[in-house]
Amino acid sequence: MEREAGHRPVILVVDDDEASLQVLGALFLGLGYVVEYATDGLEAMAAARRNVPDIAVTDILMPRQDGFSLCMDWVRDPKLCTVPLVFYTATYTDDRDRRFGLSLGAADFLIKPMDPDLLAEKVRELLERPHLPRLPFSEGWEAWVLRRYNDVLARKLEQKMRELEELGGALGAGGDSGDPGDGPFRFLSQRSGEAVVVVRGSRVVHANPAALALLGRGPDRGCEGLDAGALRAPGPPSAGPLRRRWPVVGAEPVEVEIMESPCRFEGEDAVLLVAHAVAPGGQGPI
Repeated sequence: MEREAGHRPVILVVDDDEASLQVLGALFLGLGYVVEYATDGLEAMAAARRNVPDIAVTDILMPRQDGFSLCMDWVRDPKLCTVPLVFYTATYTDDRDRRFGLSLGAADFLIKPMDPDLLAEKVRELLERPHLPRLPFSEGWEAWVLRRYNDVLARKLEQKMRELEELGGALGAGGDSGDPGDGPFRFLSQRSGEAVVVVRGSRVVHANPAALALLGRGPDRGCEGLDAGALRAPGPPSAGPLRRRWPVVGAEPVEVEIMESPCRFEGEDAVLLVAHAVAPGGQGPI
Protein backbone atom coordinates (compact mmCIF):
# COMPACT_ATOMS: atom_id res chain seq x y z
CA MET A 1 0.00 0.00 0.00
CA GLU A 2 1.36 3.43 -0.96
CA ARG A 3 1.84 5.85 1.93
CA GLU A 4 2.42 9.59 1.84
CA ALA A 5 5.80 11.04 2.76
CA GLY A 6 6.13 11.54 6.51
CA HIS A 7 3.58 8.83 7.21
CA ARG A 8 3.91 7.35 10.71
CA PRO A 9 3.46 3.57 10.50
CA VAL A 10 0.26 2.30 12.09
CA ILE A 11 0.65 -0.92 14.07
CA LEU A 12 -2.33 -2.91 15.27
CA VAL A 13 -1.61 -4.83 18.49
CA VAL A 14 -4.01 -7.68 19.26
CA ASP A 15 -3.99 -9.40 22.65
CA ASP A 16 -6.59 -10.18 25.30
CA ASP A 17 -4.06 -9.58 28.08
CA GLU A 18 -4.10 -5.92 29.13
CA ALA A 19 -0.53 -6.03 30.45
CA SER A 20 0.73 -7.34 27.10
CA LEU A 21 -1.14 -4.60 25.26
CA GLN A 22 0.45 -1.96 27.50
CA VAL A 23 3.97 -3.35 27.12
CA LEU A 24 3.77 -3.66 23.33
CA GLY A 25 2.02 -0.31 23.03
CA ALA A 26 4.74 1.44 25.01
CA LEU A 27 7.44 -0.19 22.87
CA PHE A 28 5.89 0.78 19.55
CA LEU A 29 4.86 4.27 20.66
CA GLY A 30 8.46 4.81 21.72
CA LEU A 31 9.55 3.92 18.19
CA GLY A 32 7.29 6.60 16.75
CA TYR A 33 4.50 4.34 15.51
CA VAL A 34 0.79 5.03 15.77
CA VAL A 35 -0.63 2.17 17.85
CA GLU A 36 -4.15 0.77 17.71
CA TYR A 37 -5.41 -1.96 20.00
CA ALA A 38 -7.79 -4.92 19.87
CA THR A 39 -8.49 -7.68 22.38
CA ASP A 40 -9.47 -10.46 19.98
CA GLY A 41 -9.74 -11.28 16.28
CA LEU A 42 -13.21 -9.83 15.82
CA GLU A 43 -12.15 -6.46 17.22
CA ALA A 44 -8.97 -6.59 15.16
CA MET A 45 -10.78 -7.15 11.86
CA ALA A 46 -13.23 -4.34 12.62
CA ALA A 47 -10.42 -1.94 13.55
CA ALA A 48 -8.31 -2.86 10.51
CA ARG A 49 -11.19 -2.39 8.09
CA ARG A 50 -11.90 1.05 9.56
CA ASN A 51 -8.27 2.12 9.37
CA VAL A 52 -5.94 -0.18 7.46
CA PRO A 53 -2.71 -0.56 9.49
CA ASP A 54 0.79 -1.04 8.14
CA ILE A 55 1.34 -4.17 10.22
CA ALA A 56 -0.46 -6.26 12.84
CA VAL A 57 1.10 -8.10 15.78
CA THR A 58 -1.28 -10.61 17.32
CA ASP A 59 -1.48 -13.14 20.10
CA ILE A 60 -3.06 -16.48 19.19
CA LEU A 61 -4.96 -17.70 22.24
CA MET A 62 -7.85 -15.24 22.66
CA PRO A 63 -11.61 -15.46 23.34
CA ARG A 64 -14.27 -15.14 20.61
CA GLN A 65 -11.81 -15.32 17.70
CA ASP A 66 -8.26 -16.56 18.05
CA GLY A 67 -5.17 -15.50 16.12
CA PHE A 68 -5.21 -18.40 13.67
CA SER A 69 -8.77 -17.62 12.64
CA LEU A 70 -7.94 -13.90 12.47
CA CYS A 71 -5.11 -14.70 10.07
CA MET A 72 -7.45 -16.73 7.85
CA ASP A 73 -9.83 -13.78 7.59
CA TRP A 74 -6.95 -11.32 7.18
CA VAL A 75 -5.28 -12.99 4.21
CA ARG A 76 -8.60 -13.35 2.37
CA ASP A 77 -9.55 -9.68 2.81
CA PRO A 78 -8.66 -7.66 -0.31
CA LYS A 79 -7.78 -4.59 1.78
CA LEU A 80 -5.61 -6.43 4.28
CA CYS A 81 -3.95 -9.27 2.36
CA THR A 82 -0.87 -7.15 1.60
CA VAL A 83 -0.53 -6.02 5.23
CA PRO A 84 1.88 -8.26 7.18
CA LEU A 85 0.41 -10.04 10.18
CA VAL A 86 2.82 -11.38 12.81
CA PHE A 87 2.02 -13.98 15.44
CA TYR A 88 3.51 -13.21 18.87
CA THR A 89 2.63 -16.00 21.29
CA ALA A 90 3.69 -17.57 24.56
CA THR A 91 1.26 -20.49 24.25
CA TYR A 92 1.70 -21.97 20.79
CA THR A 93 5.43 -22.66 20.92
CA ASP A 94 5.64 -26.03 19.17
CA ASP A 95 7.34 -26.04 15.77
CA ARG A 96 4.16 -27.58 14.34
CA ASP A 97 2.26 -24.49 15.50
CA ARG A 98 4.83 -22.27 13.80
CA ARG A 99 4.60 -24.15 10.51
CA PHE A 100 0.81 -24.02 10.63
CA GLY A 101 0.77 -20.27 11.35
CA LEU A 102 3.15 -19.51 8.49
CA SER A 103 1.18 -21.77 6.15
CA LEU A 104 -1.88 -19.58 6.78
CA GLY A 105 0.00 -16.60 5.37
CA ALA A 106 1.44 -14.96 8.48
CA ALA A 107 4.55 -12.86 7.82
CA ASP A 108 6.36 -14.22 10.90
CA PHE A 109 5.82 -16.37 13.98
CA LEU A 110 7.52 -15.05 17.12
CA ILE A 111 7.68 -16.51 20.62
CA LYS A 112 7.10 -14.46 23.79
CA PRO A 113 8.98 -13.09 25.54
CA MET A 114 11.35 -11.58 22.99
CA ASP A 115 14.03 -8.99 23.55
CA PRO A 116 12.36 -5.62 22.80
CA ASP A 117 15.17 -4.53 20.49
CA LEU A 118 14.90 -7.76 18.50
CA LEU A 119 11.11 -7.49 18.28
CA ALA A 120 11.42 -3.87 17.13
CA GLU A 121 13.93 -4.92 14.47
CA LYS A 122 11.65 -7.71 13.21
CA VAL A 123 8.78 -5.25 12.86
CA ARG A 124 11.01 -2.68 11.17
CA GLU A 125 12.20 -5.24 8.62
CA LEU A 126 8.65 -6.27 7.75
CA LEU A 127 7.60 -2.65 7.32
CA GLU A 128 10.47 -2.01 4.93
CA ARG A 129 9.77 -4.85 2.51
CA PRO A 130 6.66 -5.57 0.42
CA HIS A 131 4.37 -8.25 1.76
CA LEU A 132 2.97 -10.55 -0.89
CA PRO A 133 -0.62 -11.75 -0.40
CA ARG A 134 -1.30 -15.42 0.33
CA LEU A 135 -3.12 -15.98 -2.97
CA PRO A 136 -4.49 -17.78 -4.86
CA PHE A 137 -6.15 -20.28 -2.57
CA SER A 138 -6.46 -23.83 -3.86
CA GLU A 139 -9.85 -25.51 -3.97
CA GLY A 140 -9.09 -27.72 -0.95
CA TRP A 141 -7.27 -25.09 1.09
CA GLU A 142 -10.02 -24.44 3.61
CA ALA A 143 -10.62 -28.16 4.20
CA TRP A 144 -6.89 -28.67 4.74
CA VAL A 145 -6.74 -25.70 7.12
CA LEU A 146 -9.68 -27.06 9.09
CA ARG A 147 -7.99 -30.44 9.55
CA ARG A 148 -4.72 -28.85 10.61
CA TYR A 149 -6.49 -26.38 12.90
CA ASN A 150 -8.41 -29.18 14.62
CA ASP A 151 -5.13 -31.06 15.14
CA VAL A 152 -3.50 -27.98 16.69
CA LEU A 153 -6.55 -27.26 18.84
CA ALA A 154 -6.89 -30.83 20.13
CA ARG A 155 -3.20 -30.95 21.02
CA LYS A 156 -3.42 -27.63 22.86
CA LEU A 157 -6.56 -28.61 24.77
CA GLU A 158 -4.92 -31.90 25.81
CA GLN A 159 -1.84 -29.99 27.00
CA LYS A 160 -3.95 -27.55 29.02
CA MET A 161 -5.96 -30.42 30.49
CA ARG A 162 -2.74 -32.10 31.62
CA GLU A 163 -1.56 -28.87 33.25
CA LEU A 164 -4.82 -28.52 35.15
CA GLU A 165 -4.91 -32.19 36.11
CA GLU A 166 -1.41 -31.87 37.56
CA LEU A 167 -2.93 -29.37 39.97
CA GLY A 168 -5.67 -31.85 40.87
CA GLY A 169 -4.61 -32.09 44.48
CA ALA A 170 -4.57 -28.30 44.71
CA LEU A 171 -7.97 -27.54 43.18
CA GLY A 172 -9.56 -25.15 45.60
CA ALA A 173 -6.70 -25.50 48.06
CA GLY A 174 -6.06 -22.30 49.93
CA GLY A 175 -2.94 -20.21 49.71
CA ASP A 176 -1.26 -18.37 52.57
CA SER A 177 -4.45 -16.47 53.33
CA GLY A 178 -6.54 -19.63 53.62
CA ASP A 179 -8.94 -18.33 50.97
CA PRO A 180 -9.94 -21.07 48.47
CA GLY A 181 -9.68 -18.45 45.73
CA ASP A 182 -5.92 -18.30 46.31
CA GLY A 183 -5.42 -21.92 45.16
CA PRO A 184 -2.98 -22.74 42.33
CA PHE A 185 -5.82 -24.06 40.17
CA ARG A 186 -7.74 -20.81 40.33
CA PHE A 187 -4.54 -18.89 39.65
CA LEU A 188 -3.88 -20.84 36.45
CA SER A 189 -7.53 -20.91 35.46
CA GLN A 190 -7.94 -17.13 35.76
CA ARG A 191 -5.01 -16.63 33.39
CA SER A 192 -5.95 -19.29 30.86
CA GLY A 193 -7.05 -18.20 27.40
CA GLU A 194 -9.20 -21.32 27.09
CA ALA A 195 -12.61 -21.52 28.68
CA VAL A 196 -12.25 -23.43 31.98
CA VAL A 197 -15.40 -24.59 33.78
CA VAL A 198 -15.91 -26.84 36.80
CA VAL A 199 -19.25 -28.64 37.10
CA ARG A 200 -20.58 -30.42 40.17
CA GLY A 201 -23.82 -32.28 39.50
CA SER A 202 -26.24 -29.78 37.96
CA ARG A 203 -24.28 -26.74 39.14
CA VAL A 204 -21.48 -24.76 37.57
CA VAL A 205 -19.19 -23.97 40.50
CA HIS A 206 -16.35 -22.24 38.64
CA ALA A 207 -15.98 -20.45 35.30
CA ASN A 208 -12.88 -18.46 34.39
CA PRO A 209 -12.97 -15.10 32.54
CA ALA A 210 -12.49 -16.77 29.13
CA ALA A 211 -15.51 -19.01 29.77
CA LEU A 212 -17.66 -16.10 30.92
CA ALA A 213 -16.68 -14.10 27.83
CA LEU A 214 -17.50 -17.05 25.57
CA LEU A 215 -20.92 -17.37 27.22
CA GLY A 216 -21.61 -13.64 26.95
CA ARG A 217 -21.67 -13.18 30.72
CA GLY A 218 -19.98 -10.33 32.57
CA PRO A 219 -17.59 -11.07 35.44
CA ASP A 220 -20.04 -9.48 37.89
CA ARG A 221 -22.66 -12.09 36.98
CA GLY A 222 -20.28 -15.04 37.15
CA CYS A 223 -21.82 -18.52 37.30
CA GLU A 224 -25.12 -17.33 38.76
CA GLY A 225 -28.04 -19.13 37.10
CA LEU A 226 -25.77 -21.06 34.72
CA ASP A 227 -27.15 -24.57 34.08
CA ALA A 228 -24.51 -27.29 33.90
CA GLY A 229 -26.81 -29.30 31.64
CA ALA A 230 -26.40 -26.64 28.97
CA LEU A 231 -22.64 -27.17 28.96
CA ARG A 232 -22.26 -30.95 29.16
CA ALA A 233 -24.30 -34.15 29.13
CA PRO A 234 -24.92 -35.87 32.49
CA GLY A 235 -22.70 -38.78 33.42
CA PRO A 236 -18.99 -39.49 33.62
CA PRO A 237 -16.49 -37.33 31.71
CA SER A 238 -15.98 -38.07 28.03
CA ALA A 239 -12.79 -39.95 27.15
CA GLY A 240 -11.91 -37.65 24.25
CA PRO A 241 -12.73 -34.30 22.62
CA LEU A 242 -16.38 -33.64 21.90
CA ARG A 243 -18.47 -30.91 20.26
CA ARG A 244 -21.40 -29.13 21.88
CA ARG A 245 -23.36 -25.91 21.41
CA TRP A 246 -23.14 -23.58 24.40
CA PRO A 247 -25.75 -20.86 25.04
CA VAL A 248 -24.60 -17.25 24.73
CA VAL A 249 -26.40 -14.39 26.47
CA GLY A 250 -27.99 -12.13 23.86
CA ALA A 251 -26.61 -14.07 20.88
CA GLU A 252 -26.82 -17.34 18.96
CA PRO A 253 -25.30 -20.42 20.62
CA VAL A 254 -21.63 -21.05 19.94
CA GLU A 255 -20.18 -24.43 19.01
CA VAL A 256 -17.27 -25.49 21.21
CA GLU A 257 -14.82 -28.35 21.35
CA ILE A 258 -14.45 -29.68 24.89
CA MET A 259 -12.07 -31.86 26.87
CA GLU A 260 -13.49 -33.31 30.10
CA SER A 261 -11.77 -34.77 33.14
CA PRO A 262 -12.79 -35.83 36.66
CA CYS A 263 -11.39 -33.61 39.40
CA ARG A 264 -11.71 -32.68 43.05
CA PHE A 265 -12.87 -29.11 43.63
CA GLU A 266 -13.17 -27.63 47.11
CA GLY A 267 -13.04 -31.13 48.56
CA GLU A 268 -15.80 -32.66 46.40
CA ASP A 269 -15.93 -34.68 43.16
CA ALA A 270 -16.52 -32.56 40.06
CA VAL A 271 -15.91 -32.49 36.32
CA LEU A 272 -13.38 -30.14 34.73
CA LEU A 273 -14.17 -28.75 31.25
CA VAL A 274 -11.63 -27.01 29.01
CA ALA A 275 -13.23 -25.61 25.87
CA HIS A 276 -12.47 -23.60 22.75
CA ALA A 277 -14.95 -22.11 20.28
CA VAL A 278 -15.19 -23.36 16.71
CA ALA A 279 -17.44 -22.19 13.89
CA PRO A 280 -21.07 -23.37 13.77
CA GLY A 281 -21.32 -26.78 12.19
CA GLY A 282 -17.65 -27.49 12.75
CA GLN A 283 -16.56 -25.57 9.68
CA GLY A 284 -13.40 -24.23 11.27
CA PRO A 285 -12.32 -21.73 13.87
CA ILE A 286 -14.18 -18.54 14.64
